[in-house]
Amino acid sequence: MRAVNGVIALVVLLAGYSMYKWVVSMPNEYVREAEALAKRIEMEHSRLAASNKEFSALKRSDDWKFLAPYSERENWESYLDRASVVMASIDQRYKNEVAPILKRDHEEDAQKLSALVSQLLGEVGKVKEARIFPVERSQIVLDARDNKEAFHRQATRVLSELIDKTAAFKVAAANSSGSHPGKKGDIATKAEEAEANLAKVRKDFETLESEYAARQTNYASYADAYRDLKKHREASLEYLGNSTELLGQLDRSYVKVLVDQRIDHYVVVGRSSWCERDSCYGENNYRYPPVKVDADTYDYLDGLREGTLAKERSGWGGRKFDIIVPRARWDSLGIDRNVRRSWSDDYADFWVEKTFSEAFHRYQIIEGGNVEETEWIAVSEDTFWKYQENLGMAIATKPYGFYESETITTAEPVGMATIAEPTMVNGVATGSNRYGEWRHENGQSFWYYYSMYRIFGDFVLPGRYYYHDWNGYHSHGRRSPYYGRKEEYGTYGYSTYSSGRYRNSDYARRNPKLLSQVSTGNRSAVQYSIRGAGPYSRGRGPSGGGK
Repeated sequence: MRAVNGVIALVVLLAGYSMYKWVVSMPNEYVREAEALAKRIEMEHSRLAASNKEFSALKRSDDWKFLAPYSERENWESYLDRASVVMASIDQRYKNEVAPILKRDHEEDAQKLSALVSQLLGEVGKVKEARIFPVERSQIVLDARDNKEAFHRQATRVLSELIDKTAAFKVAAANSSGSHPGKKGDIATKAEEAEANLAKVRKDFETLESEYAARQTNYASYADAYRDLKKHREASLEYLGNSTELLGQLDRSYVKVLVDQRIDHYVVVGRSSWCERDSCYGENNYRYPPVKVDADTYDYLDGLREGTLAKERSGWGGRKFDIIVPRARWDSLGIDRNVRRSWSDDYADFWVEKTFSEAFHRYQIIEGGNVEETEWIAVSEDTFWKYQENLGMAIATKPYGFYESETITTAEPVGMATIAEPTMVNGVATGSNRYGEWRHENGQSFWYYYSMYRIFGDFVLPGRYYYHDWNGYHSHGRRSPYYGRKEEYGTYGYSTYSSGRYRNSDYARRNPKLLSQVSTGNRSAVQYSIRGAGPYSRGRGPSGGGK
């Protein structure tokens, strides 16, 4: 009996140990990384041996007499020696550091193993760089020798082309500087950088030209100069292209206006039906197609996620259908209780399985004297709530003399950012820019838009901005959207609906109380009232959550 108990105890002990090892062993992904490293090391050994053979064959080739001085000068063989030394170090570290961790097989060593694998892979990369250098370098030198004339012709053409392009850019930069004095310093810096890039290519060409004309050309230096010249030329052309594009941006002006917005709400209903007779085969589930509902219905049903809407039960008097939610809510869904339902299923439950919204914007783009209105454009729900209060506002303004990266994206009254900062003369605002000028009439200074930009006045209740409008805007800054001194602009601003466009907008039709309430001029009260109807009450947007 004691022997039997001992055997049982041993079995339990072994089982416990096996369970312990299974729980705390090294995660498989780390083991696979180490195994992949071992294969990479083995492969690199083979490639290093092949590189040594290839270099030995090169030394026996007809080209070696020509290459030998370059090999001696740059010590090509030392690269292969270095590769062998690093390879031996990798082998030793794998044996002494990686292998013991794999043998211990404990999860607490996972991060250490991963770090070791990463380090040794980096060392393997160094081996590769060193072992391929001698043969690759020999090919570069031979290529320069065999294509000496072609390299020189190409380098001459490249330099000439870049001189012309840089000169053209400097002319464009000077013209742009005159048109946009506010960017004069930045444009001058760009012209200087373009000239500095050209100087690098000139220097490379001088080295190449010197070796080309030398009695005994150093083809290693010749090849390096040609390589550097091409590299610096590509960098210079990229810089010229980007800078030319930036200069072009200074000449472009546009305003993007949010002219309408809508958010459509959908509810998806789920149904489960079954029967309780012995011949039945279980539950049948069905998801109804999404149903578009109004905001109020959506808000109500959104709060019933997974809650029962209705149920059907079988009894002595036949099937009984009970609607759990208010009848109007159920009827708005237009549910056919029997669609795709087995005739034998006399029990059923209906619930809200999913709710979602689809948001849309319409914009008017004013660029130069042209105005283009978009169709409905789908936007994320976060974007909708971010701009929901900005109907009729400029949500992007890119004035002349600004780069695209400097586009004003804080919502503000249309065209306000294009007004020139006034110079006060005897209490009268003066000054002008390409958009318009300050004028004085009936004791008030106002901004007069030139004909091409008169459309900006269509977005303003009196058709013009006065000095006090500009002063309020200027004092507000761009830390947050600006809705006017009396908050008369935007979705809840009374000025917005003076235009038939917004009075008849899709947004206004979906919020009928809005038009009567904005006339009060109490923006906060209107916001509260509108947001209290339907999903607006949830305060969605980038920080508002929502489902």
